[in-house]
Amino acid sequence: MERLRAVKINLRELLIGASLMVLSLLLPMVVHVDNFGIYPMLFSALSHQEKTDVVYAALRLVALNSIRSLPHYLGAYLIGESMDFAYREKTIRWLRLLIVCVMIPPVYFLIEQIYHIRYDFGGPAILLIVLLVILEKIDFSLINISKKMLMLVMLIASVQFLDVMPALEGLPVGGGEVSTDIKRIAVFLEADGFLQFEATLLFFLLFVGALLFCKLIMDENDLKLLSELKEQNERMRTEKYIQLLEERTLQELRNLVHDLKTPLTAAQALVGVVKMNQMRIDLPDAQSCEYLTRVEASMEHMSVMISEILYEDRRTSVTTQRLVTALLSQVSNTPYGGVIRVENEAPELRVWINEVRMLRALANVLQNAYCAMDKEEQRLYLRVSADPDETGQRMVRFDVIDNGRGMDEELLHYIWADGFSTRGSSGLGLNFVQQVVHNNNGTVEIKSTPGEGTVVTIRLPESGVEG
Repeated sequence: MERLRAVKINLRELLIGASLMVLSLLLPMVVHVDNFGIYPMLFSALSHQEKTDVVYAALRLVALNSIRSLPHYLGAYLIGESMDFAYREKTIRWLRLLIVCVMIPPVYFLIEQIYHIRYDFGGPAILLIVLLVILEKIDFSLINISKKMLMLVMLIASVQFLDVMPALEGLPVGGGEVSTDIKRIAVFLEADGFLQFEATLLFFLLFVGALLFCKLIMDENDLKLLSELKEQNERMRTEKYIQLLEERTLQELRNLVHDLKTPLTAAQALVGVVKMNQMRIDLPDAQSCEYLTRVEASMEHMSVMISEILYEDRRTSVTTQRLVTALLSQVSNTPYGGVIRVENEAPELRVWINEVRMLRALANVLQNAYCAMDKEEQRLYLRVSADPDETGQRMVRFDVIDNGRGMDEELLHYIWADGFSTRGSSGLGLNFVQQVVHNNNGTVEIKSTPGEGTVVTIRLPESGVEG
């Protein structure tokens, strides 16, 4: 069933907007005409026949009205800006405009009911609502909130000068009690022309400044949008290039596997023929038959390993003893090959794994452990044991234990990240280990104590069957 739904909510802007709306209802308690000394300034103008005092009083009124207006206009704009609505997968932007229109008039009404202060909801208020509606149609999604607020402050302050322009008398502008008194005194002192000039000049400067600033942040938003699109295109191009490389590499691997398996299959067939001929004679050589059987098994194992290089989801059931033996053979020529001490408490247990990739993962863990040991007395253990999980399923546990530098808690949060490394390498090791273990339905965790060492624990489910 299709229904109206919010597709985007900027929680930060929404909370700021709601806070400003609440502030607008509290502000009249502390910000009012008496705080700004407007009437003492008007009395001084009348007493001393000083035209500039009327202008000062008008400026104070503009400042007062701007401060009182800012919270609810800014709040309504930010609340509207913080949400996007959609109906039938189409964005309904007019709902944002409706929010701005319906939120401001109730504030005027509530302030009058609570404080018995009448805010004149006249031309400037309607003009500001219209301007906010127009601004809501412009995309400022990539612009910092402080810049948007500065633009609105300039816009709101400029519109307040309309209330003190004597030339607009008779229009629905400046109908408040204080602004009416200022204009009447200006006419009485023949300062209306001077006040009109100053108000018009300041209105023009602030309003044009707000428009110019609006254009600047619109351009900034467009530049950021273009930059994002460029980065997105670069990412797509890079991903496409990587995909092509992966496809090419996969094809080359397939060709390589085919090239390797062709002579291997021929060799297997020849060994089988020799073995059959050996078995046909009256007195077959038992030792030769045994050797041929071993060669057959080794070649079959080699064929499976070649397939596992290409296919990550290819699995075989192997004993922990066979896995450990293959691992030690693989790392025998490395600097850490002679440091490893093995304790296999469950040599007959089997695991269902991609043997080639799991061997690479275990070798990576051993290499990382060795690189972390900077002590003279280096201790590196590989311990294999049975370890039932919470459900009772038997798991095979591999512990790689070292007495190296160890890591603190903060560092442990980042070690699995792709590209993370503490020794200037590519940072692919532990991320690769995690992927391989998870792909083989296992778990991996690290416990480390700074200055004492690290334990990497890999748990794999027992297969229980022979492949």
